[in-house]
Order: sequence, then structure tokens, then C-alpha cells
Amino acid sequence: IIGTNGAFLPPVLIFPRKKFVSSLTIGSYRGTLGLGNEKGYMTKETFVLVMKHFIKCTGASKENPKLLLLDNLARENGVVVFTFPPHCTHRLQPLDVGVFGPFKTYCDGAINSYYQRNPGESATIYHIAGFVKEAMMKISPATIIKSFEATGIQPLNKHLFTEADFAMAEVTRKPPSDDSVLSTNKINDEEITVGELLENEKVDDPDPTTETEESLDVNAPPPLLTPRKIRGYPKAKDKEKKRMPRRKGKCMVATDSPNKQEIEEREIQQQLKKSSAEERKKKREEQDVAKKLKQAGGKKKKGMATKKVLTYSSDSDNSVSQGECVIDKNVPITKSKVLCDKTPVEGDYVLVQFVRGKQLTHFVGKVVKDCDEDCDYEVSYLRHYKDGKFKMPLIPDIASVHESDKKCKLPKPVYPDGYTKRQQSLLLFNFDFSGMKLG
Repeated sequence: IIGTNGAFLPPVLIFPRKKFVSSLTIGSYRGTLGLGNEKGYMTKETFVLVMKHFIKCTGASKENPKLLLLDNLARENGVVVFTFPPHCTHRLQPLDVGVFGPFKTYCDGAINSYYQRNPGESATIYHIAGFVKEAMMKISPATIIKSFEATGIQPLNKHLFTEADFAMAEVTRKPPSDDSVLSTNKINDEEITVGELLENEKVDDPDPTTETEESLDVNAPPPLLTPRKIRGYPKAKDKEKKRMPRRKGKCMVATDSPNKQEIEEREIQQQLKKSSAEERKKKREEQDVAKKLKQAGGKKKKGMATKKVLTYSSDSDNSVSQGECVIDKNVPITKSKVLCDKTPVEGDYVLVQFVRGKQLTHFVGKVVKDCDEDCDYEVSYLRHYKDGKFKMPLIPDIASVHESDKKCKLPKPVYPDGYTKRQQSLLLFNFDFSGMKLG
């Protein structure tokens, strides 16, 4: 932000970081305001902070008002926000006219100087603030003052721009939308002869009684014919409107009540439209997940008659120790799918569910740390092998899981006898995983 007196305010640096850290502004210009967001450029939230920074640095108030010129909170502090007309900042904005060019040159020089002083090292985002400071120190007040003079802002110069500056706009200039006016303003591409043009410009003969001798002067020079009268400026053809055009910008004082109310109403409409679209999207995702779960639940797996059935003994059975496998071919296994309300403790196995895109995915994990004050567990995830078997990865996959993501507590795993050493690393659970997408 620069002023007509040749001074500039401490800059505002917006970094593409979700969370701003103070180390990004190490070596910056004194008073620099550092901000961060995911996009890395000006947003509604950062604009409010920039306005507060402007008020603080300029001391703006109702008794000491300031005029802020923008390319398209303030009124209570005596700041009048004036926006430039669209597509005119290259001629009207002092920063574009006389400051950005030298600033970029000085920034490039600062970067090249850094590489010369530190061969083999790379410039990172943490060096940007220092480069900006070095470039700003080289911009002279005379350069800033001349940029305001070149745009006709200070001192005010209404005659800075001539008709020649607006001639190029005649190519795309559109007449009024009235059909009758459009029909009369169509351009005829055929050439017009000089004789026809002169005949059209002739006026009716005046009354002979009032005709003067001066009008009979045959030596009078013919009227001046310019290329504009003969041919006119070329016109661009009308484009087919395949979509709704963007709202046209305009030059306005944004802090005036009518303009301010218009901006607020437009913002409210955009928020309502955005919220309704998000609600519809969320509803569609919920319907898709419910539909897939319903389809998956209707599929029944057919068991093999010759397959060995594993049952896990209850804790009340003293004849079999905990975690031991009992093989019985005559008694069918009944895998439970009832959600367990018991709170898991360290060493228990739990079933966790997450929504990935439009799919519901389940994971099996072992609790390695009990629930804390925030209702979070530390779980070491198992990998699904096949046919409902799981194994612990070589590198533990430990993550934090909230209580709301836990679907149920699983029974203790079964370790079948008679399997090979590699197969004994697989874990079986007395639980029905049919219809679930396992991760």
C-alpha cells in the first residue's frame, strides 16, 4: 500500500499455509503483517485483517479520514474505499503503473544475490520476507509520487487520457440492447463510395430569396473526409452466450450505504446458495452409502460343508484357557453381528468405521492406549488378509481414533491349531464381517 506522499505502509504477506507460523516473516520489513490461508491470496477473512492493519498504520479515524483506492469495517474508522472500474487498473492503479515493475526487478536482484552468497543452497518460503524487505528499501519516494502523477490521481488531471486511449474499446463496444436500436446500428461491410457519401451529406437547397453570395462560391473547399467517416472502426461480432455471463464490475465507493447494502445482500445470497448445495451433496452421499450398505447386507455367503468350524469358548468355561481354539465339526459357529457396548481397554480389539468418499470402510485394530479425556484411543491397525483373516503388519500402523468412529468391540482372536507357522500369524474373530468393506 503506497501513499501520494511517496511513502509506503509495512506490507502484508499472505502465505499458502493453513496455519501461519512466525518463522515465515523472519528478516521482514519492520511492521510486516504475516497471514496464511490454504489459497495463498486475499480472501474475505484476510481482507478484514488487512483493513485493520491499514487503519493501524495510517491512524485513520472519522476526524482523520483516508481514501483507499482498490481494484475492485472501513466506514466506522474513517476509511473511504473507492474501487477502480474494471479492465482499467493498468492505467489507473499507481502500483501497476510505476511500482510493480521496479519491485519485481529488485526482488529478482535480491534472489540472485542470495544465490551468489550461498552457492548450492535453495531459497525457500522462509526467505521471501527478506527478499521483499530488500526490494522495498530500494523503491524511492520519487518513484511512488510519479506513479500517482502518471495516473492523474495526485495532482488531479482530468485531461490525462484522450480519445485515442479509448479507441481500442470501440471494437467491442456494444450498442443498447433494444432490438430497434440494434437493427439500425448494424455495420455494412461493403465499401462506400465518396460520391454516395457526399450525396448523403447534401442538405436541402435553401430558399433562393435568402441565398447569399457566399453560398454560391464555387471555390469553396470540399468537406473533409476522414477514414472514420468512410469506413468506421471495425466491430467485433456478437459472441454466442453459452452460459450465464459474470456480473460486470463497476467503479463505486464501496463504503457508501447503497453500495454496501448491495454487497451484503449479494454475499448473503451466495452463502445461502452454497449452503443449500452442500446440504444436497451431503444428502446424496448419505443416500449412496445407505444404498450400498443395503445391497451388501442382502448378499449371503454360502458356507462349505466340509470346512472346519471354529468356536471360541466363553470365559466361564474353565476347561479351556482364554484364547484357545476348540474345533468341533458338529456344532455350527454363530458369528455375532451385535454391536458391543462395552468400553474397550488396552489389549482389546475393536472394529472402526470411516467414510471414504461415498463408501463406508471398516478396519480392525488393537487398542494400545486407553481412552483419554478427549475420548480418543490409540489403535494399532491390522491388515485384512482374506476370508475374514487378519494379520499384524511388520511396521505398526498406530493412529488416534475417536470414540464416535468405533463401531464395536470384537471378541478375542482365535489361533487355530494345526496351521503352519506363517498361518498361525493370522487372526480369526468370532464375528460376521459379511457385507463390510474391510481395509
